Formats: sequence, structure tokens, C-alpha cells
Amino acid sequence: MNNNSSKSTINLKALALELYSNMGEISAYRKTLDGFERACYQLGIEPSTFKPGRDYQIPTESKEMWMFLIQNIHAIEGKPSKNQYVNFIEDLKDTKEFFDAQHSDLENDTVDSKAFNDSMTLMYEMFYTSSSYGRSLAMSFQNEIQQRIKEDLDYIFNNSPDDRLVLNIEFYCQQVSKKAHEIGKLTRKMIREKWNEK
Repeated sequence: MNNNSSKSTINLKALALELYSNMGEISAYRKTLDGFERACYQLGIEPSTFKPGRDYQIPTESKEMWMFLIQNIHAIEGKPSKNQYVNFIEDLKDTKEFFDAQHSDLENDTVDSKAFNDSMTLMYEMFYTSSSYGRSLAMSFQNEIQQRIKEDLDYIFNNSPDDRLVLNIEFYCQQVSKKAHEIGKLTRKMIREKWNEK
């Protein structure tokens, strides 16, 4: 993946080509370097920690985290544009899902590495800890499920024969309502009994 001798790290030049493939090599590197150093500052990490040679080297197991931090540095610093904020929320969800998938893969040896676990812990803290973007993240989930239901209903309406339309809609709505009631009941219980404090 990179040109240096270590197989367990990737340098910023190689990372820049992945992050900003539509830019020239020098511009992509400068943008990546700037984001990396600012992200280190936000995390309270000295950038020189990652510079054993001429270029910064980051563990490949933490590459996804660094890509997220660098691409979303404006939001992390608290001064994003509207588009940057929207991208930040979606990227945060996607990166968290990446770590979920990696962690649940029992054949994946990287989950045992310190770099991976440190990265996953940081992403989970950003995802779950109360923050200024917590409500936006929650709204994103709400919009996602509403959109999924709308797409299903649109499909049923547009593709059901007239004599099956009511039956198909009734079946779908009954199943969704049943599941929603079960999950809603459990979630209300979790909130009421303050499971997060146990």
C-alpha cells in the first residue's frame, strides 16, 4: 500500500492519494498534511510521534479513523459549512459502521491490534458521547428509517395489482408496526430504567 519498508503503516503521501484522488499529488499532500496536523492538535497528540522518517507514518489499522478526521477537520474544530456538517454526520455513521463490521469479523486479525482498538474507541466516543451534533446524528437515523419505509410503500403502491394493493399495504404496515412496537417498548424501558447508568 505504501512505498516504505513497514507493511503495518501508511505514509501521508499514500493516504493523500486515497483521500483526494481528484487533486494533483502536491495539492492533495498539502491538504492531507494540514488536516493531519490539525487533527493531531484536536486529539492532543504531537504529530512528531508519527514521523520516524521523512514523512508521517500512521498504522494501517487506524487508517479509516485518520481519513475521517482529516476529511472532516472543519467540523471537528467546530467551524463547518452546512455541506461540511452534513458530510461529517454521514461520514461519522459510515466510519462507525466500518469499525462495527471489522470488530464483528472473527477472522479479522487487525481487531487485536492496539492501533485498531484505540481508533475504534475514539470513533465510538465521538459517536455516542453527548455533543453538539448528537441530535443531528439522531435525526439522520430517523430520516433514514422514514425514507426506507417511504420507498417500500411507494414500491407496493406502484407495483401491486389493484386487487392486492390493500392486502399488501395492510401486511407491510402490520409487520412494521409490530416490530416498531416491540423495539419501542424495549427502548422506552431502557430510558426509563436508565440502563446507561447500570
